[in-house]
Amino acid sequence: MGSTCWGHKTGVLEDNKRYFTVNWTGTGAIENAGVDDTERLALETTEFMTSEIVNTGAQTVELLQNVYAVGDTVKIEYRTASTYSGIDPEAWVEYSVPFKSLGFVHIRVTSTL
Repeated sequence: MGSTCWGHKTGVLEDNKRYFTVNWTGTGAIENAGVDDTERLALETTEFMTSEIVNTGAQTVELLQNVYAVGDTVKIEYRTASTYSGIDPEAWVEYSVPFKSLGFVHIRVTSTL
């Protein structure tokens, strides 16, 4: 099974894709929505964006930072559970490498400037 990749439209290995275009909430903003390789989360100091909880199934999830302005620093976190209601609100894990989804995945991107 392939990976699920957020905010990326040109990778050849990612057969299931999620985009930043919709279903994100928070104090940041989405810029260049739908434009290949320029769509990004724009985050000021302490701002964050949180995705919807997505049913990915039991597959590898890869999260790409995509394109950020020079000097931007972000922290990407995720949480995963076998059911929608099982997503623990306190269970954020800092993302560093692709991870195995338990079925449902929730993503948060936070500015660390």
